Amino acid sequence: MGAPDREPEVSDEAILTVFVRRDESDLHAREVAEDLPMERDDLNDRLDDLYERSLLDSEDVPGGTVWSIAPGVEDDLSPSDEATETSVEAQAASDTDLETSSRRTDARSTGVGMGEDESVGDSEESPTDLIAAIDLPGTPDQQEDRREALRAAYRYLREGATAQKEDITTEVFPDHPAGYETPDDGWWQQVVHPGLVALPDVEQQDDEWRFVGDEEDEERI
Repeated sequence: MGAPDREPEVSDEAILTVFVRRDESDLHAREVAEDLPMERDDLNDRLDDLYERSLLDSEDVPGGTVWSIAPGVEDDLSPSDEATETSVEAQAASDTDLETSSRRTDARSTGVGMGEDESVGDSEESPTDLIAAIDLPGTPDQQEDRREALRAAYRYLREGATAQKEDITTEVFPDHPAGYETPDDGWWQQVVHPGLVALPDVEQQDDEWRFVGDEEDEERI
């Protein structure tokens, strides 16, 4: 029996060379996705990972998060890597479209609400995987914006170690409204609050949220 179909592996170099080929300083995730055979959710996770490894820079702007290649990284990219990855991406694109639909369904079935026998604290999944699997309200485009809002809230908490709801809504919501008029219009209750609860390296005590992950956890989102 043959091996099951798997998504083509997209290397870090393939993602980074998109910024080199585009020759633009800032790109949104949707612009990077145009050149790669990847789901937007998976690509956002990879962009976060490259940022944590100092290979990409990021900036929150009114339209969302923009990404740029970090200084000096372009010099380390091999031309042969770029050519090879471009060929692989083109060959795999048609197969990827068929496979990603079923993977999205499986991820959504996980949702924020976990099974009774499943302990959030004991989960071995990375924050990146957990955020990608969270079932958020809205259309697919709205869900992606809301996952990005959750990522931004997580990054804010991680950088500050502790924060209250008011801190998170004040600092994160303006750049990541994710389709909501105000933080109390579902942004906090339906997106950020349940999302942070689902992450194993975040703890809540009363109205205080605390990042309790170690350095290894930080590099995984």
